Amino acid sequence: MTVLSSLGFHRVFSSGDKMSILVIGGAGYIGSHMVKRLLSAGSSVIVFDSLVTGFRDAVVGGTFVEGDINDRAALKALFSRYPISAVMHFASFIQVGESVAKPEKYYSNNLAATLVLLEEMLKADVTRFIFSSTAAIFGEPLYSPLDEAHQKQPINPYGRSKWMVEQILEDYDSAYGLKSICLRYFNAAGADPAGELGERHDPHSAAVSVRAQGSRFRIWHRLSNRRRYLHPRLYSCIRPVRSAFSCVRLSYAKRPIKPI
Repeated sequence: MTVLSSLGFHRVFSSGDKMSILVIGGAGYIGSHMVKRLLSAGSSVIVFDSLVTGFRDAVVGGTFVEGDINDRAALKALFSRYPISAVMHFASFIQVGESVAKPEKYYSNNLAATLVLLEEMLKADVTRFIFSSTAAIFGEPLYSPLDEAHQKQPINPYGRSKWMVEQILEDYDSAYGLKSICLRYFNAAGADPAGELGERHDPHSAAVSVRAQGSRFRIWHRLSNRRRYLHPRLYSCIRPVRSAFSCVRLSYAKRPIKPI
């Protein structure tokens, strides 16, 4: 793994200067937790969210701008107005079953719109990027726990859309010097310990959340009673953010995580 201090990411939180972080999808489940932690770390935060699946009241501070990453003019205005140092991208559609039924929706938003965002970043000379990927890029596990050497063979459009972006980011690093972190995580569950933020997915995709509400649900993947869930404070690189900035890629934890 590459240490991020060599990439310049460490300055976002270790520098005495107040850095401006753009959080795309900051009104969503993981994004809102990320915004809260960034603010507590003293960062200047700009949230850009279409509110298609996010909630305005989930943004607990910073500057909020409503917009869509497919809107090139809106992005251009955003980068022109604010001195953005780095971008965190949490805006994507995440329903595996829906991605099978409506692949165009997922490739358009998760892939094509991300390319628009990256293009506007480069025009604004912003070259530090955190991408919310997924452990779905690995496909069917050949062994457990997974590690970075595991083959990447996603089995649905959602996973493929994320894996395509990861490959693009490698090419953008080589060609343009855009440094990135890809967070590969899975099964969000839990709420802000202070009770300020929580999960409001519709429909709920995590079995633990659906079960808690007594609802019926469809399982899209083979599960076992050992399925593990991660709290958003952990897998959105929030404890604290400095820890996540110490390595380029995060994946399944190497130590077992107790189910919630």
